[in-house]
Amino acid sequence: MRRLPTALAVTGLLFLGGAPAASADPVDDGHLRLDGRRVVAPSGCYNSHIRPLIVQNRTSRVLYVYGSPNCEGEVISTVVAGNTAVEKSGVSVFVTP
Repeated sequence: MRRLPTALAVTGLLFLGGAPAASADPVDDGHLRLDGRRVVAPSGCYNSHIRPLIVQNRTSRVLYVYGSPNCEGEVISTVVAGNTAVEKSGVSVFVTP
């Protein structure tokens, strides 16, 4: 029956925040991932060459996903800080200033 107190102690630590942070990649470290590559200090428009478009937003800004190259036409989705988007029809991403 030693397992029960140990399990309760671990659960208590997790609940109280005693465990180390799970992410080594903080939300606001100023980069995004697009097409598997890391873009540091992103600014402006980036075209994707892989479908579906997969973008991870690790900036403090909003990203806009477009269905056309060069961030033209209509925005098909937005990606807020800390989120990842997978867009079948996404072609380009714009990073807000």
